[in-house]
Amino acid sequence: MIRPYLPSAIVRRLADANESKLQRSQSFEGAILFFDVVGFTPTTLALAAKGTRGIDALQTVLSNYYTGLLKHLSQWGGAVYQFAGDSVLVSFEKQKDETDAEAALRVANCALGILDSISEYSSNELLGETVNLPARVGLAYGVYQEFILGEQDRFLRAVIAGTPVDQSISAEKLASSGEIILSAELWNLLPTSKVGENVNSAFYRLVDCEKCENIIPLPARSASEERISDERFFKRCKRFIVPELYQRVTNIHKAFSGDYREVASVFVRIDSPLESNTDSKNFNHFFTYVQSVATSCSGTFVLTDLSDKGGVFSVLFGAPAALENKEALAARFAVRLLEGASNYPAAKNLQIGISTGMAYCGDLGAPFRKDFTAIGEMMNIAARLATLSGHSGVLIDFQTKNKLAKSFSFHEVGDVELKGVSGAKKIFQLTSEQKNIPGLLIQYRDKMIGRKEELDRLHKMLDTSSAKGGVICRIIADAGIGKSRLTNTFIDQAYDRNVEILIGYCYPYEKFTPFYPWKELLSLFLGIFEDDSVETRVSKAEKALDHNLNSFDIAWAKALVALMGVPVEEDPLTREIDRKQKTERLFEIIISLLQKRADEKPLALVFEDVHWIDELSGRLLEKLAFQLSTMKVMLILVSRPEGQFAEDSVSPNEELIRLKEFKPEEARDFLIHKFKLDTSQEEFLDQILNRSGGNPFFLESIVHNLIEEGTLKKLEDGTLSPSDKSRDIQIPNTLNDVLLARVDRLQEREKIVLKTASVIGRLINVDTLNHLLPTEFRSEAQDILQNLEGLDLTPLEVTDPLTYIFKHIVIRDIVYNTLLHSTREDLHKRIASFIEKENENNVTEMADILAFHYQQCADFEKAYKYSLMAARKAKSKYANRDAIYHYNKALEMIAQFETTKGEAYYEIKQELAHSHRLLGEYSIAEVLFKECLENKSILNLIRSYTGLGQVYQEQDDISRAMETLEKALRITGVRPPSSRPDTIFKIVLQLSFILRFSIFGSSYTSSNKAERLKLRCIILTTLAKLYIMKDVKKFGWSVFTQYNATQRFEDPVRQSLAECALGQVFVGMNLFGPSKYFLIRGRELAEKTGDPYAKAISILVQSAYYMMLNRPDLGLPFLHDSISIYRQVGEKWDLLSALSSGGFLYYLQSDFRTAKKYFDDIGEIASDLGAQLQLRWTRIWSPYFGYLLGEMEPLELEKNY
Repeated sequence: MIRPYLPSAIVRRLADANESKLQRSQSFEGAILFFDVVGFTPTTLALAAKGTRGIDALQTVLSNYYTGLLKHLSQWGGAVYQFAGDSVLVSFEKQKDETDAEAALRVANCALGILDSISEYSSNELLGETVNLPARVGLAYGVYQEFILGEQDRFLRAVIAGTPVDQSISAEKLASSGEIILSAELWNLLPTSKVGENVNSAFYRLVDCEKCENIIPLPARSASEERISDERFFKRCKRFIVPELYQRVTNIHKAFSGDYREVASVFVRIDSPLESNTDSKNFNHFFTYVQSVATSCSGTFVLTDLSDKGGVFSVLFGAPAALENKEALAARFAVRLLEGASNYPAAKNLQIGISTGMAYCGDLGAPFRKDFTAIGEMMNIAARLATLSGHSGVLIDFQTKNKLAKSFSFHEVGDVELKGVSGAKKIFQLTSEQKNIPGLLIQYRDKMIGRKEELDRLHKMLDTSSAKGGVICRIIADAGIGKSRLTNTFIDQAYDRNVEILIGYCYPYEKFTPFYPWKELLSLFLGIFEDDSVETRVSKAEKALDHNLNSFDIAWAKALVALMGVPVEEDPLTREIDRKQKTERLFEIIISLLQKRADEKPLALVFEDVHWIDELSGRLLEKLAFQLSTMKVMLILVSRPEGQFAEDSVSPNEELIRLKEFKPEEARDFLIHKFKLDTSQEEFLDQILNRSGGNPFFLESIVHNLIEEGTLKKLEDGTLSPSDKSRDIQIPNTLNDVLLARVDRLQEREKIVLKTASVIGRLINVDTLNHLLPTEFRSEAQDILQNLEGLDLTPLEVTDPLTYIFKHIVIRDIVYNTLLHSTREDLHKRIASFIEKENENNVTEMADILAFHYQQCADFEKAYKYSLMAARKAKSKYANRDAIYHYNKALEMIAQFETTKGEAYYEIKQELAHSHRLLGEYSIAEVLFKECLENKSILNLIRSYTGLGQVYQEQDDISRAMETLEKALRITGVRPPSSRPDTIFKIVLQLSFILRFSIFGSSYTSSNKAERLKLRCIILTTLAKLYIMKDVKKFGWSVFTQYNATQRFEDPVRQSLAECALGQVFVGMNLFGPSKYFLIRGRELAEKTGDPYAKAISILVQSAYYMMLNRPDLGLPFLHDSISIYRQVGEKWDLLSALSSGGFLYYLQSDFRTAKKYFDDIGEIASDLGAQLQLRWTRIWSPYFGYLLGEMEPLELEKNY
């Protein structure tokens, strides 16, 4: 597990049982090879510009590229010491019994074979671009030094330096792509048969040389390695692993060896030659200083690069574990490094670059030699800033500067061209950290919404502490729930009660700074200010001891001030006391001072974010808590559910307040009152609420992000309203860091389960999860999910089938977004295959889920198949909004694998247009139908003109509707009647066909003709609705023609509608016998098909039949049933017809109130649809019924007309 992260030469010496102690510095003779990828920076930036998919593609290629390279180097005895993103520094020790000439020839043969080892991956097609990764090589020979840098209690790092190292780097600079440049010393060692040319007096270009046998044995555990125990070997290797990476290195699963995340990258550069032992000692002193500062600021040390640029260190903030305020931590690291650099001779011309952005963070290299690294644009920019000539200090990019806000001071350098980076970048110089940064009280001055019960409890505790004795209250909640807001609202109110309040803040970057939260608290207590001199500070401490504590010598004032971090020489009385005893004595002094003050005035001590408290401060808190019962002090400890003060009770008599998320109504109230969100945009509000899960911080972060990206705009009345309701709500980086940090703290097996589950979706079906997990995790998956449930991440949803749920959809999204695209695609494909297999007999029901997973794994043909299936399923259930979504996805998918627009494309587009039409979105539907007219096939033209005609008809544009539909009808082969005689002739002709079909039955035609006949029926059905208002005879002709068409193809639904229409015509002709015959047949067919639309039509015309027979008692039940079905399926146009029939029926029965209700309903629906004719009916009839009910005066009624 650990060996691949160390140079093989180090591993070999660590495994040697005879070498009890690794030497800090030793010399070796041999060759040094420096390998460089040409054009790496522009390649990285070009792919990074394509987002995470581009970075994923790059890391995949680089992994293959370096695997081939490192395997080749290893086979020839190379030991990789330095493994940067674009370069490799390799040593080739001269083997025992090997001459200089033989060693040189071995390395030359290795170098000549390098280009072959990487040829397969040196040119690649990535995301539509040709990406070339040519290389160049520099070689030198001589004596070089190996140095072991660092401290045992942190980590060690092996580096090499010396003349051959410098020469190999210089040689590489002289090489062009594909070339090998040698130092003169190496060139002269090669046989005379070598082929090449002189570059200058010191270097040669190697073209070819004599081949030699590779004497390096295949990698295997050496005899010496066998002699040392695995445990001891492991411990020795562990010293070379950065502690922040150790858990990851030893537990990571190969399927999850890298992820995406936003990180702050810091590069530190110094001029530091390593030419002597003094140089190495000075360099190591500075190296250990960088180690300690990086640790205190939660940075991860990833690279030590010794090259022509000097000494370069790379430190990451936000990987492998996410960090809140990672940019501030990176900036604080840089400022502290700069402030202390003068104490280190090696830190010559110190320059630091910082950049922030998305990166692949994980392993890079081969299974047998790799390193943890980050790949992304920000790595290149930070490196260029650290080596930018003509500058010094700390340089940061624009994105980092924006994240730092007002916490640091900087000035603009200007637009700067960076090598390998296209376009100028705006650069800033960071000068210092702001002192006295405003505390949390300033941030929460707005009125708090909710939490009244918790506030009341806090005030009762304050009453108790003031009257009886000390009270401890722990306020515990996840990030963003509002614990700080609650605390500070209480503090504001407590100030009004004449309570003295002292506050200590804990920060993640001060977790290793002893006594940090107490420093600020005691400064407030003693009246010490930032600008006070050392003497003034000591004087104020002496005064406090002299006036309040006679039992303590005033000499302890200096020890107290020293504990607070002030550089002061202690009094001889305290200087020589044992450190532990001195600390305990100082604790007694502090508690005594607090007790004395509390006797004079009510006192409240507040410690914010104690999950980040340092050890010393925690000990003083525990001591204070133990003695608090005798003091009139209220102690408030605010914490997340982690750390000692969240997990363990501080006192038996403590109070505990656990804050939970807002309830839905509280969250909505919070959004509306805090941000003045437009309450009319219910759907958009619901999106925000669903994403936030009731977490106040999530709510604020999401809204602020929407404002910053321009999605939320301020209206004239001050309310915020969405400018683009269709835009996805993104997760802000501030929120991302908070939640990802929580996930990163989980055990590795829990992270793997959580990451795998995120691909399934918010609901986690355990059977599906087990199918996806690596085999070794499947048996414990349920136990892990229960652990995650205990952490409030994935609560149980249902037991059958066993299903858990991500508590917050945001957590699921954040975890999912860290996955590499290749990992995501593999998991999505496996999920889709599993679901297909499990539901092979009912795949339609799973179509929408299958469509999603096949889209995510880029199987576009299957994604198209299931998207279309899902759209048609939704359409069949009259879920037109869902249908529109899936039709659009189907169009997206078909465009991925079909270069031309075929019949299927236009068929989908027509179905999409009809879905928009059914929702009353006529302008969109019209555009889509017109776009379909570009396909000139007969059936496509019929469908397109039919759809356009229906759009016009439903908008009451009768003339355009009739013209367009008759045009479609002519294309089907039927010419509508052109005159009255022609109409009568065609009616007689159609009646003869009706008689024929009634006697001899249906006569089905071929399937090709059947499709055209179906379309003809649809056209005639729509034309009938137009003809009935314009020409009754044409109406009869259209119904007869439609009926005859349905007798020539098998479609029970169409036949049912035609039978009902024919029965309706005969009712109008008072031919009740034939009418009843056809209506009964129509209803039977509708019942048989189960189609709700056909059923509603058959019931409605049955109602009309009884109305004509003057039997409303029989007709009304049918009418009510038809209206109910229309409402359920969302068929609004026919619902208008049914409501108008009902309105007039109740009018004829003198039930004016019910009639008015029906026409009022017509008005609302017609308004939504833009149906002008039906709106006119409402405006006429509703007021009239109001007049008949005595609700309107005659003059008022006249105005309406």
